[in-house]
Amino acid sequence: MRSNWNVDRPNRLQFNATLGLIVALGISFVLHWLPGIGATLNKAVAYDFQQPWTLLTYVFDASMGPVGFLFLCWWLYMLGSYLEASLGRYGFLLAFFGAALASSILMTVGLALGVVMGVPPSVGLPVSALTVLWGARNQTTVIKLFALIPIMGKWVAALSAFVTVFSFGYNSPLMGVLAGAPLLFMWLYGTNRIKFMRYGDVPSIASAKQVKKETKEFDDYMDKVREREHKRKEKDKLREMLESSLQDEDDKEEES
Repeated sequence: MRSNWNVDRPNRLQFNATLGLIVALGISFVLHWLPGIGATLNKAVAYDFQQPWTLLTYVFDASMGPVGFLFLCWWLYMLGSYLEASLGRYGFLLAFFGAALASSILMTVGLALGVVMGVPPSVGLPVSALTVLWGARNQTTVIKLFALIPIMGKWVAALSAFVTVFSFGYNSPLMGVLAGAPLLFMWLYGTNRIKFMRYGDVPSIASAKQVKKETKEFDDYMDKVREREHKRKEKDKLREMLESSLQDEDDKEEES
């Protein structure tokens, strides 16, 4: 049983998607507090089923209190430092935005069917999905909730799912189920229960770029190896020629 966030965190440059996401949320948060700009930004990105792009942009609706926002960013940083290291940049972003889009689509479908939406989609949905995914991968890892309460990763995932379903479904339980459905998918994905999608799989375009990059790095490495080998052989050949020449001179001297 491990304690705290006992994972091998990469260099900051290796999880720049997490940091970039936090910076984007930070900019949105600051703009929301500016007179005039905040209202305009909120209208542009906040969830509105009549504006299709808001099915995804609602994650940048950072209209919340400073304490809640700081906790959100800290939690996202802790999750991202693990998940991006194992999923890669593209896989991490796909998990975040994919969960966000799936939740908002399901809630919109529920709304169209007459289900009451008490609370609109918020950035808490994809963050909860990432929490469940982390918990699925670290079920026996123990962290201290609020720096006080020790709790295993699997119970962190369960608590996150419960809070999500209850928060979005207190007016209508079905809406809570729709909002939390992607969290179940994340659990199944994180525990490798989905046969056609193993944990760590990334989009084909990301895989192609990564393979191309790794192939180029390997080819460059092999070129350097071959170059060093060629230089070594040239040196060996020159040494042999020199030794042969010296041997011939010694033989001539002995004959004379």
